Amino acid sequence: LVGETAKGRKGSAWSSLRRSGSSRLSATVSSVNAIGSYKVYSPLLPLNLAERLYNGMLESHADIAVASSDGNAHPVFCLCKKSVLPSLIDFLDAGERKVSAWQKSQAYCEVDFSDCGDAFVNLNTLEELRELELKL
Repeated sequence: LVGETAKGRKGSAWSSLRRSGSSRLSATVSSVNAIGSYKVYSPLLPLNLAERLYNGMLESHADIAVASSDGNAHPVFCLCKKSVLPSLIDFLDAGERKVSAWQKSQAYCEVDFSDCGDAFVNLNTLEELRELELKL
């Protein structure tokens, strides 16, 4: 989450939000400017992920910045302005779930992370984790 800290300074922390009701989601983001999303089973994310997404959003005058690499978008790895919250709630309330469809309906940009190799690898099994450990 990107917003103001208690002392009024800009601060950031990532949060993976799960929909548990529109009012709860609205309350969660009431004091932030942008919301970041990522998969917890992608351990090689670049340390500057939020910064690069934020800069891409500013440069493109977008409301949503999505990570991409080697020509492939990674819609779960994104930064969204708080102003898109009402459209997200409407999208979810309508029973929709494909995040990339919602993102593309907004002012959307992709930020290239091709320089980060396996940054967006998904580890779903213990075997995949062991294989990655051998590479490192």
